[in-house]
Amino acid sequence: MHGITGRSFVGDAATAAFGGAVPVMPDGAHWATGVSSPVEGGELQSVAMGYELAINERKLLTELDLADLSDIGRLPRRH
Repeated sequence: MHGITGRSFVGDAATAAFGGAVPVMPDGAHWATGVSSPVEGGELQSVAMGYELAINERKLLTELDLADLSDIGRLPRRH
């Protein structure tokens, strides 16, 4: 099960990765400001699918970003 409830995303994988319902921006299209998650290797990073991204900034997909993609059936293939 997945979806937006109030201002939180409640996908099974995302909830497990975050440790609870994940806060989203009012439009429901991005993780809320300040949400972070580990990347591969364990380093904490602000999420790639967050609202804030500077010009020319690159972010890795975090465990939470990948969990969300899994919840909505869009998990990328690893090469």
